[in-house]
Amino acid sequence: MDGEMTNLCVKIPKPVRKQIQDRQDARGCTVDVYMNWMIETFFRMEDRIMKLEQSEQTDVKTFSFQVPTELVDPFKEYLRKRHLKQREFFLDCIQRAIAEDAEPKTTEEQ
Repeated sequence: MDGEMTNLCVKIPKPVRKQIQDRQDARGCTVDVYMNWMIETFFRMEDRIMKLEQSEQTDVKTFSFQVPTELVDPFKEYLRKRHLKQREFFLDCIQRAIAEDAEPKTTEEQ
């Protein structure tokens, strides 16, 4: 967190606030540290996704794997209900895994 700081005040649903509080507590950091980490992570993920979408075929790799047959139909239904494409779903999963690897510092580490 370099540079001048400012406040951002927004109203969010109570269940979302509870999720934020739970995750912040689990990481042992302040709400400021957690929210800064979450926003910065979102921006990095969004930038990566935009770059992937704009890249040419030479800038992408193909992942291929097998899935048990009994998971195919429920997975397709999951995607249909959420209006997602498989590519979007797996890119999000990959980005989340990378983001979790860059978790915010705990209060003790500061």
